[in-house]
Amino acid sequence: MDHDIALSTDAGHEVLRYCEVKPPNFVVVGSGLSDMNWTELPQRLATMNCCPVIVVLEPEQYDRAKTMIGDRMTGMIITPVTSEKLRPALYVTHRRFEQMQNLDQQIQELRSRVYPIDAEIN
Repeated sequence: MDHDIALSTDAGHEVLRYCEVKPPNFVVVGSGLSDMNWTELPQRLATMNCCPVIVVLEPEQYDRAKTMIGDRMTGMIITPVTSEKLRPALYVTHRRFEQMQNLDQQIQELRSRVYPIDAEIN
């Protein structure tokens, strides 16, 4: 695989700071964070909407992770991580992130059309 690793850390706050300054192409998050719960970092990154996020889960964490899918998490992969699993996960995660960004843009365009009409009515 032809990807550069820009940051490797167990500190979620360090990932957040890095993403604020220079959003990476992807963030891959595991469950071994030293400073926050394993579900908090993907949720905060999803709120920032700066890059696709893949969460690496242990098989026993899968049921708990289902709820994260609705929180704009863009991808997940179950351990053990192999290149055969990672390649499609990267592709699907990137596509889902692009689709969500396109939907966000469409929503903003619709709002900009609707609010002027609202102002004219009131």
